[in-house]
Amino acid sequence: MIVYLRATIRKGHLKLIIAGLALMFLALHFLSLIIFPNSIQPIDFTYEQITVQKGDTLWGLAAKTNSDIDTNALVSRTMRYNNLRSTYIQPGQVIYVAVKL
Repeated sequence: MIVYLRATIRKGHLKLIIAGLALMFLALHFLSLIIFPNSIQPIDFTYEQITVQKGDTLWGLAAKTNSDIDTNALVSRTMRYNNLRSTYIQPGQVIYVAVKL
């Protein structure tokens, strides 16, 4: 199949095909922005100070404060805000957990 395609696509046509596909993708993307304008709005967050208790996890704290948002995204946001390099937290540690406005 690939040999057949190479034989039928003349030099220069492949670049035109790739450029056409890229333009089509961009057109569909902009059309989706017009049809679904609210789907691209960023979610605003604030951060709630929490003192970690025994048995707490980042996932548990994130799910407790925001039940309707993807927990993995909240954990990632919380880790960045607190400059955490791992998900390990200790009792007594003060962290700021992302909370949707």
